Amino acid sequence: MAQPVQSSAPVGSFVHGPQSCRACFDGLTPVWNGEPQSFRAAGEEWRIRPNPGYWGSPEPKVLVLGFSKGPGQVERVENWSGGDGFEDIPFNDARGRMRPNLHSLLCAIGLIDASRPVETLFKSDEKLLGFASIVRCSVEILTGGDWKGSGSRILSRTVSARPRFLRECVNRHLRDALPQSVELIILLGAEVGYVREMREFLASEVMPPKIEYVYQALGRTVVHLPHPSGEASGFVKVFCGEKEKPGQNEGSMIECRRQVVPAVAKLLPSLGRPNDAVGH
Repeated sequence: MAQPVQSSAPVGSFVHGPQSCRACFDGLTPVWNGEPQSFRAAGEEWRIRPNPGYWGSPEPKVLVLGFSKGPGQVERVENWSGGDGFEDIPFNDARGRMRPNLHSLLCAIGLIDASRPVETLFKSDEKLLGFASIVRCSVEILTGGDWKGSGSRILSRTVSARPRFLRECVNRHLRDALPQSVELIILLGAEVGYVREMREFLASEVMPPKIEYVYQALGRTVVHLPHPSGEASGFVKVFCGEKEKPGQNEGSMIECRRQVVPAVAKLLPSLGRPNDAVGH
């Protein structure tokens, strides 16, 4: 595969495109999307591939973070040879459900208008939003003898174990380099275990008895939204008010919405969004 141009972000801003960071890789600096590196922690095993990326505004007011690149995004990384098409990688899946779900979530909390095409959010001229992941390289965890890049409670298991690559990535790209422009951080993933682990990891606070999907960390407001993956579409629909009868465990998204929407609404004026933008 032809090697893409690698970008380095100046302090205080992000750079749209593939990133040059190889902090977690031993030995010679690997090429972008080259050979994976293995890690062990808490009796489990992970591997990450050096393909960190960032999409959107260099100085976003809202930073949207998945956990890593799932299998659909990894497939697009493998098919990308540099140049045009980098914007096709994030939050994309073979069935075409992830991006519409993400669009619905961002509309439901008032950050974008329903008429805005989701594809435009990931371009370098975006002004409001930035997109990346907690671990910018693609992550897999060894489960039952197979490497899994999604499911298998990979989010909460990884954050609970605190492998070196997780600590390094958060310190390097969030704690030490978060642009001053960022006012709101959105974490995609609202499963109780993940919310609990991320709150403790980012804010050094133990989850209270009643789950809280909104907290302060890294000097910003952090909110959790349901993950936009196709498998979580029911959770997304409940959060967005599009499903009247929640399925098993989906009812928690009613409480998630009750907490998150008002928290984001308080920030809408400073984000340049109208006060009545929620749900539009």
